[in-house]
Amino acid sequence: MAALGVDAHGNGNSKPYDDWVRSANGATRHRVLACTEKGYFVLGHMVLAKGDVLCILWGGKLCFCLRPLTKDKYLLVGECYAYGFMNGGSRDAQVRVRS
Repeated sequence: MAALGVDAHGNGNSKPYDDWVRSANGATRHRVLACTEKGYFVLGHMVLAKGDVLCILWGGKLCFCLRPLTKDKYLLVGECYAYGFMNGGSRDAQVRVRS
């Protein structure tokens, strides 16, 4: 376990903390947290909407969010991170965003 470089009063070396906060803010900017109907937590683009579908495109390694337009056409919303989805969850036929 690593200790933070700052005590409760803000004394000490805060650089590791500041670096982490800067990285976390950059990674989550313009993103929202959502949940799928099957219970996966998703960090995706801020335009993510109920009914969007998670998938891994053929030959790909990233999770993407698609928005159904018609029965066989989809709009690419963007890449996303879905906790647990990459480790077997992608076998689900359809994983839709719930909220």
